[in-house]
Amino acid sequence: MSEALTLDAISRTVTGKKVKALRASGMVPANLFGKGRESLSIQIEARAAQKAFDKAGKNHPIEISLDGKSKDLALIKEVSHDPVKGMIQHIAFHVVKKGEKVTAEIPVHLVGECPAERAGNIVVIVNDFVEVEADPMHLPESFEVDRSGLVEPEDALTVADIVVPKGVSMVTELEAQLARIEAPRSQIEATEVVGETATPEPTKEG
Repeated sequence: MSEALTLDAISRTVTGKKVKALRASGMVPANLFGKGRESLSIQIEARAAQKAFDKAGKNHPIEISLDGKSKDLALIKEVSHDPVKGMIQHIAFHVVKKGEKVTAEIPVHLVGECPAERAGNIVVIVNDFVEVEADPMHLPESFEVDRSGLVEPEDALTVADIVVPKGVSMVTELEAQLARIEAPRSQIEATEVVGETATPEPTKEG
């Protein structure tokens, strides 16, 4: 079970171009939205926002205390970053409830030794996130998938190789690839050259 992080927020009246000054003061503009309710404009201290995002990502519940009064359980839905400085510019929080299933992206990590990679082949990561459905308090932190079965080029790991815990449903198609093995380009090119320059056997004339 995931333990919700806590984050203090303040109601925000500054909008539009004025949020530039808000960010300069060390605050991050954000929005809190959910089913059947209007979106609320809020602001969060920049360092607290970054810390919450680093710990929670998009699959860990956060308890948001607004103006020291109301509290909402939420997941981070979208985050915008400054393209130059990398600092958070805006966060969108999706309000959720315990006991009501939500969809979330869960990171996937490949673990273990890979025979194909040791042999000089390349592991191509196709997807490092999958989407699942679960109670927000039971969302997995991440999935680990053993890559020791990757031996030859064309071998692949799919979503079906993920062990999903009870209470969690996979939304991403099971056939979707997580990773596959490819031969190095140099090896492919060498094989092509050999095929093109191979001397044909002489034909026998009758």
